Amino acid sequence: MRAWFAPSSRARVECFFCTSRCLLVPPAPSRGALAKGKHRALDEHDGPVAVGSRDDFWCGQCGQINRRAQNGDILSDDAAHWDPALNRDSFDKRASTSRHRLPPSFPSPSTTPFCRQCLANQSLQLHLLASYPSSSDDEADESYPPLETYRQSLDQRYPLVCATRWDGG
Repeated sequence: MRAWFAPSSRARVECFFCTSRCLLVPPAPSRGALAKGKHRALDEHDGPVAVGSRDDFWCGQCGQINRRAQNGDILSDDAAHWDPALNRDSFDKRASTSRHRLPPSFPSPSTTPFCRQCLANQSLQLHLLASYPSSSDDEADESYPPLETYRQSLDQRYPLVCATRWDGG
């Protein structure tokens, strides 16, 4: 049965971002769900395609994800993008350095008395302080705190030595 693809039953949705009218198609099944060599084929159609459901789809024209709440309101922001409680693993990865991104001469826990977290905080502080605007810069933003205040706030947020190492662990 081809009811989903029949010309009279083609559902269209409008993107909230680019206002394109797109043909709505369901997401493709996982590769494991299809027999080897079998692929889903779509009838030919004019215009962009949206993938998903009426309340949660990806616009093929602009690439934006469109979502509606249960009450029909447009959801313009996804909490998982900014709430670390919903994305703990991802946020933890951002706070730690990857061995593969560091130069070979960079200290590692095996070559220094510092743990991975200490090294990550030291690297982070170094980069944040290096990007602090210089006082000789005529266009320096006055909204920045004095350098010493900024450095103290970094020490509180990203201690150079963790509590374990500080206690002699």
